[in-house]
Amino acid sequence: MENFVTPFIRGGLLALLVSGIWLVPFKERLRAMGRDAPFLAFTAPWFRQQLLLRFPASQLCWWTAVIVGFVSAGSH
Repeated sequence: MENFVTPFIRGGLLALLVSGIWLVPFKERLRAMGRDAPFLAFTAPWFRQQLLLRFPASQLCWWTAVIVGFVSAGSH
């Protein structure tokens, strides 16, 4: 069973790593906008594009962990 689960674990970790690396410039740009930025500034195309790139990566990591957990629990 370990041979089947290991690629999923590594894939999830890789996706999490890439998502975290992508998040650094996004956070810096948000920080540069300041706390008093108007709400409409967050509807800019770059903001939506970045969210659409990061959300699937985060969900992929989450559901990979859930599935691996269920498979591991079911094998015991």
